[in-house]
Amino acid sequence: MKTWKKIGVGLLVCALGVGAVWADNRLNRAPAYDPAAFASYRGASYAPQAQSRAFDGADAYQTVGETAAARLLYNSARHAFAVEDKAAASRWETAVTGLQTENTDSLGALFSAVIADTNTGNTLTVDNVKDACTVQESGLKGGVQLAFTFPAYELTLTLQVFLDDSGMLCRVPLEGVREGEGYHLVNLDVLPFFGAAGQGDKGYVLYPDGAGALYRFGEGNPPSTTPLTLDVYGPRNLSLDDLEDNRAKRIPNLMLPAFGMKRGEAAFAAVICEGDASAAITLAPSGYVYPLHRVYACAVYRRVTSTKNDAGFDVFHVEEASRGNDFAVKFFFSGGKPAGYSWMAGAIRGHLLDAGLLPESAETEGGAYVELLMGAEKSGMLGASYQTMTTAREAGTILEELRAAGNGLTASLLGWQKEGYGVSPGSLSAAAGVGGKRGLQALSPDGVTLALQLPVVFGGTEKTGAKRRRDAVVNVRGVTLVNEDESAFLLNANTQYRLLEKRLAGFDAFSGKGLLLTGAAELLYEDYNRGSAMTRQETLQALRALMDKAGQAGPLLLPRANAYALPYADFLTEMPEGGSGYALLGESVPFYYLVVNGSIPYALETAGNLSPDLQKTKLTWIEYGAAPYFLLSGESSEKLTDTAAESLFSTGYADQKDSAAAVLQEWAALRESLKGQRLCGHERTGENLTVCTYSGGTRILVNAGDEDARIAGEPVPARSYRVLPG
Repeated sequence: MKTWKKIGVGLLVCALGVGAVWADNRLNRAPAYDPAAFASYRGASYAPQAQSRAFDGADAYQTVGETAAARLLYNSARHAFAVEDKAAASRWETAVTGLQTENTDSLGALFSAVIADTNTGNTLTVDNVKDACTVQESGLKGGVQLAFTFPAYELTLTLQVFLDDSGMLCRVPLEGVREGEGYHLVNLDVLPFFGAAGQGDKGYVLYPDGAGALYRFGEGNPPSTTPLTLDVYGPRNLSLDDLEDNRAKRIPNLMLPAFGMKRGEAAFAAVICEGDASAAITLAPSGYVYPLHRVYACAVYRRVTSTKNDAGFDVFHVEEASRGNDFAVKFFFSGGKPAGYSWMAGAIRGHLLDAGLLPESAETEGGAYVELLMGAEKSGMLGASYQTMTTAREAGTILEELRAAGNGLTASLLGWQKEGYGVSPGSLSAAAGVGGKRGLQALSPDGVTLALQLPVVFGGTEKTGAKRRRDAVVNVRGVTLVNEDESAFLLNANTQYRLLEKRLAGFDAFSGKGLLLTGAAELLYEDYNRGSAMTRQETLQALRALMDKAGQAGPLLLPRANAYALPYADFLTEMPEGGSGYALLGESVPFYYLVVNGSIPYALETAGNLSPDLQKTKLTWIEYGAAPYFLLSGESSEKLTDTAAESLFSTGYADQKDSAAAVLQEWAALRESLKGQRLCGHERTGENLTVCTYSGGTRILVNAGDEDARIAGEPVPARSYRVLPG
């Protein structure tokens, strides 16, 4: 009998254990993604209208679309297009003719598709020139639709090329991609030869690396056999260690889904207006397959991953389900206007304004930007404690004094929560050391737009509501995405949205303040977690909803903002001053800022008090149209040892007060001279010499060199600038 009792007790213990595990799994199940919840954040469709049209198969270009500015031509025999820019008297073609080169197999292809064998995972490239295919032509309003079918691969791809009132679109509708069982589409290069420049052409490619970068044709650029392809909004193959390393080295994303080319005296600008969440942009220099300079967009549908088998050989794996979207690229043409990256920025700005993706004018006064470090968790022999760096009372005094020095101030409080600086996701529990909730409620300096930092997306603790087991992103191999020491993970965007909803329920207590939402604007990613899986497009929509929700609580500040964040931002912070340093991209330009200036104020990534050369940093702010930026604290930075902020130095306000006030006074005078004008032109006239043009005709001449110089005929002292009223 005793034996049966023991068995019964054992079974009961096992049952209780199984029940506890079941209950724990139920309680820690991530919420399933509901597409309907974020459907309104998907973005506009650029689907064209059908129109009856006859095709005669003639080897001649015929007009298929025309506007006041451009004419679209189509060659039915070659399946090639050309755009005539009427005002510029220039012609841009999809086909390349007369090129003297050994390899002409795919010249003029409208697309190049990478497909994968579903049995082996091996990939191959097909296009509409070198590979056998049938073509079905049909008419569109202002253009043509072409459906290419490759019988050998059971694959059909549909391209729609047409004009609208402002430019030319090339669109690949997802419903026009049809696959068989043997091969799946991995990615698709769209119009890879459009506008290709020859070795004798003068000009450059604009590439959206960070602030923007130029690849100049033949000017110190030897022929290269290696193209540059980068994913829009962050890498597809995520590594948190690489992301942390890139942050430390200030290597930015492709933040705008846009590119362009200047060829001779004409130019085009292009924007990925559909499918930008799963897209890449390729710069193909002369020497990569062909003696041509090219730039084009790529639509991404699947990932191909590899593992090692027992023999040490790579075994490739192709995603079964497509993660593609409707994909469209819109091209704008310079139309006789001075062609260059400033014009390209204006074209992209116009598109974003028309699409409602950029505010017409700034709602938040720019002025200057100040971050106040309130506190950080400090490690000690007896455990961790909160190291107060600035109290709410001190913050009020600092901000009042700095506002009096200038006219217009935006400020953020960092590390104000009880968990301190650098902890994500952040809570809304104020640290007692800064004055607690009451201290922050009372902090309301006149004339200052004030935001509280709230880290999201990146996870590093489970103390603030997120759980790694439940909320962390899983990669394509089913492995939780963490860094090497497993101290950081990424949060599922849907889970993060739900967590923010809970946070904001208590944010009314901080009425009148906004949020500095760290993480939401700077990275797109996928989650393969069973039950809560999300594509990059779905993540984009959830993050848009998250930022929209946060912006309803007050002014929204966003660091390192990708383009999808622009409709929700009141101020941008930690914006890049350059690019990634790729050898092909020899010159950084403020393309991003020429797009957003006048709509959203912004600050760059280097704080004036943390710069080794404040004067040089000031000139960069002026050249890029940025607000001056300081990172300060009430206490000396010496107290930051053994905290997450120990890399910061020279933050003590007492030491920086006079310098910061002088800069803010200088900027107040500069803003007065501009009187609300927008930065709309940028030109380098020599090394370290720049002309910045504003919408009212005012010009600022910047000499960042060590010697006096003349810029646009005017003398400018070394390491200085000069304002010429319009």
